[in-house]
Amino acid sequence: SFRVISGRSVSLNFFQSILRGVTETFSTLGATLRGLRMLFLGIEIQNAVSGPIRLISDTGAVVAEGFRSGIGPGLLWSFELMALISVSLAVLNLLPIPVLDGGQIVLFCIESFMNRPIRPRSVYRYQFVGTIIVFIIAILSTTGDIIHLNDR
Repeated sequence: SFRVISGRSVSLNFFQSILRGVTETFSTLGATLRGLRMLFLGIEIQNAVSGPIRLISDTGAVVAEGFRSGIGPGLLWSFELMALISVSLAVLNLLPIPVLDGGQIVLFCIESFMNRPIRPRSVYRYQFVGTIIVFIIAILSTTGDIIHLNDR
């Protein structure tokens, strides 16, 4: 779950801000990769994957809590949450699932290695499998959200 340690931002110069942004981005990247690893270690899907329902619910809770402390902390928590979501989506988009950008990179690498284009029928099948995978992930994450909300 998302947690902000303080409600105030630290005053930093331009270069310190860049360094802090890069550091926090890599920290978020590491947390996202650890979360993905948990998926493959057998953890229950509803505990490992948040779908759109839980994402909206948690976002609302974080933003509301931030703004209870004032406009500054509210904006700070909101921007930190948006950064977390943005980095996580970027990582997930680079997974080698066929319909995502990572899957397109895999196709490009295969074409480069073979030194010729892949047959359109093969690309179609590859994309179809990717669509099914993404569809299953969406169903599982939404089902996990509903189970999580009913357990509250």
